[in-house]
Amino acid sequence: MKNRQLANVIPALAIALGGVAASNAHSQHSDGGSSTEKAVDYRNSYMTILSWNAKPMGKMLKGETPFDAAAFTLHARQLANASGLDLLWAFPEGSVTEDSGAREEIWFDWEDFEQKFADFRTAASALGEAAEGGDVEAVKSAFGKVGDTCKACHKPYKE
Repeated sequence: MKNRQLANVIPALAIALGGVAASNAHSQHSDGGSSTEKAVDYRNSYMTILSWNAKPMGKMLKGETPFDAAAFTLHARQLANASGLDLLWAFPEGSVTEDSGAREEIWFDWEDFEQKFADFRTAASALGEAAEGGDVEAVKSAFGKVGDTCKACHKPYKE
């Protein structure tokens, strides 16, 4: 009986500690310091992953390449998985550089920036589900919503 109780406590403790670690990640980089350069590298890498998966899907939906349901589903799932990573910690206040692409407006309206990222996460997850469902019209609609969330953030917050 005690082993069963312990088995229930350990996951709860891990979740609680994970939340503490995640909240601290916004203020400190994982190597114990705060580095604008590393934050910008992380953001750029994250955007590369998104682009790597979104572009082939867009080409399929535009008819530029043949539609391959399995490949589309793979890219949609990868995009949804990547959206689960927390990008926000990689925006320490003032991390604007020539190659960052970020505008200072991010930090003037942080709540809006957070909401736009949450909207992207929701849309990316819905795209993954739609792709697995196989309905091309649902996929097109879901892909359009992902694009809308990207534009909603890029217009006010990206150079």
